[in-house]
Amino acid sequence: MSTFQFVSENEKFGSPAPSAPSAAPHPAAATAGPPPTKYRKKFRWGEYIPAEQNPTLNACSTTAEVPISYLKIMKEQRELIDTMYHPVAGAAFSTPLIVDHIYSLDNPTQLQASAVMAQYSLDVGAREQLGNRWSQQWSHYSDGAKGDTPICKILYLCACRYDHHQRNTNSWKSAETHRAPFTSCLAHAELTMRGDRILRIRGHFNHHQGCQTANFGRVPPISVHPSVYVVALAQLRDGTTFSDIRQKNRDLFNPKAYKDFPEDLHSSPYRWVITHNDSRSLYHQYNRMKGVSVTDAPEINVDDWLDPKSDKFNATLAHAIFHYSPRAAKGERFDVAIANDEMNRTAWTYGHESQIILDGTFGVCDSRLLLFIVMTVGENRKGVPVAFLLFSAPTGNKQSSSGYDSHPYQTVEEVVGRPE
Repeated sequence: MSTFQFVSENEKFGSPAPSAPSAAPHPAAATAGPPPTKYRKKFRWGEYIPAEQNPTLNACSTTAEVPISYLKIMKEQRELIDTMYHPVAGAAFSTPLIVDHIYSLDNPTQLQASAVMAQYSLDVGAREQLGNRWSQQWSHYSDGAKGDTPICKILYLCACRYDHHQRNTNSWKSAETHRAPFTSCLAHAELTMRGDRILRIRGHFNHHQGCQTANFGRVPPISVHPSVYVVALAQLRDGTTFSDIRQKNRDLFNPKAYKDFPEDLHSSPYRWVITHNDSRSLYHQYNRMKGVSVTDAPEINVDDWLDPKSDKFNATLAHAIFHYSPRAAKGERFDVAIANDEMNRTAWTYGHESQIILDGTFGVCDSRLLLFIVMTVGENRKGVPVAFLLFSAPTGNKQSSSGYDSHPYQTVEEVVGRPE
């Protein structure tokens, strides 16, 4: 493939033409890179900084490739981006297609990194704007050395990169209803951060003319302000219902009582009123705050909380569980019995040598669990819970109720009837 053909094809998807360079060549672009290794990385297409001047990234991180497989783009676009990182022999461009900046942790260098982030509209303030065209595609957190802040990599892609007509979607989800039209833009960026420190910025940042002049097909989604979420999460922690959360939101919105409430509401890039569509995001944040991974199966979360070797080990919960049987293979059941210290004291106060009551309820959640509440008769002749016993049907059952044989009742007898 000749140089002219290669550039012409790239120009179709947004790369700079050789006759009209968009910027002067970076002085570091001609710096010789490291000797050839087993990695396919071509440093001459970006800014290379020798390893001895870059103590923030090790050799493996420096030579790691951008995970372009996570970019939601067309096959032709992926091939062109791959060619940017692995150029054809003999191809030449007036400026490097791939920009690669590596930064140290000192304040002057970080100031330069922040300026580059602002130049490419990747800083926090720019990404919060409704007209920002960067769309996050992928992120990864790697464990640093003991005591160090984990390193985070985030991959962004231009919102004009994908032809939604190629997807098998309903008519009401046509391309016209999507945020940005398809212009074949190849702009993408990978950020490497440690906390609030910028370690690396690399990618292809040239949005072609069609992308820059494209109009949004619909109003971009507007995020709820963090101050609103802070108040709502505090209410969830206290057991408030979602309807009461929305009512307090309106009560605080009308007198502008929220922290950081703007003087000019129309210029704010955030929403300040919670709608019913925000419940999913709110409950997900609450679950993460409590250490619940919504992407993992419930039994995996429970096992992590009770495993002393897990980094999610919950000592308080483990102390309250006096019987646990994990479900790992087909045919096994999930059994757990819970009683905290207060329940144990109540059991001895009202239940010792007295009446014990079992209240069984089937299908307490979408997992169709069987719940037994162990109660004693307390003051004023009212039932007082002293333990909760949860059982699941065996894995693989087509009908949940068919798996509830004598096993739960035998377990109840063993747990409740055994001597201390």
